[in-house]
Amino acid sequence: DACRDTSRNSICYGHGLIFSQARRGVSIDFQNQGDVARISDLVTLALSPLDPNTDMWGVSLLNLQANIPDTIPGQNVKILVFGNVTLQNIESGAFQFQTGIGNLACAEAPDDGLMIQTPEGVAEIRLNVNGVNIDLASTAFLQANEEDGMQITMFDGMATVEAFDLTRTAQFSETLTIPMARDGTMLVPTGPPSLPEPWDPVMVTRLFVVFNTLNSLNTNPEPASSEPCTVFTDRDAYAALRVGPGENRTIRTYLQPDKPVEVTGKKIVVGRMWWQLNKYEAFSAGADSVLELWVAEDQVIEQGNCEQVVDVDAPPIIHAQPTPAPRPTSPPSPSEPIYPASAPAAE
Repeated sequence: DACRDTSRNSICYGHGLIFSQARRGVSIDFQNQGDVARISDLVTLALSPLDPNTDMWGVSLLNLQANIPDTIPGQNVKILVFGNVTLQNIESGAFQFQTGIGNLACAEAPDDGLMIQTPEGVAEIRLNVNGVNIDLASTAFLQANEEDGMQITMFDGMATVEAFDLTRTAQFSETLTIPMARDGTMLVPTGPPSLPEPWDPVMVTRLFVVFNTLNSLNTNPEPASSEPCTVFTDRDAYAALRVGPGENRTIRTYLQPDKPVEVTGKKIVVGRMWWQLNKYEAFSAGADSVLELWVAEDQVIEQGNCEQVVDVDAPPIIHAQPTPAPRPTSPPSPSEPIYPASAPAAE
């Protein structure tokens, strides 16, 4: 409940002991239920296993932007993380994670892991988890360790999994397993996914409390804000303003910290959302020197009714004209030498 209103591309502290490592120059403080941090500020997140004696059980909610072509803002992937789980290298459509090995302190508690739920009404999303491509539709439970590999159990819908050039599909009530090995601090696949097998009914029964919790987060959604969509940043020289959407566009300036700017359009480029900004608000000193200004969604904080922002065409990329090669010139032709005039004779 405390994390019900978590904004996009954010992570919310739910319960228990959670260790977080932030990027250099950023501070993350998970002390109270509902505390939120931006995923882009996070390097590692480690949650505590269940301990009934101390009432500790790490729980956290991630709200990721869905990696869907032409998706509208507001379509998010919800990931509920619980128990002995470590996450790292979290991006909009990719992350690394691993879960603990061994029996839980409480036989009736859900197993350590994470449950992913895709946006309602969306056919499927593309994720890359521990180096494995997953096209997911609906809800899946994931665990990963060296001993058991990465297991993907479908609570609803289906998942298509690809590793080592082999693709398998798991339907509702099935589990796929991908063998894993440790590479430094990360797990990496060592072989293709297995054939789907029936899920473990005992494990699934314990996990229904998690499944029901995720479903409850999608009920009675808050009405869309009547305020226009604006974005801002709280960090200096962080949100780059470019002349068009995409990393290949020229940076013109940076968004001033704590200054909301009106959003006038959106465009997805290579699975990443870009906001078109009101250039007179974003860059008043040089607005007339640019046609447009754009900023990546994961570099700003949104507020207002951003779900109603319309798609717009991206400005064309203007390539500099190549400088013509110099033409060779002919050497000058020889001419008769010019002698100085004779001095006048003395009288």
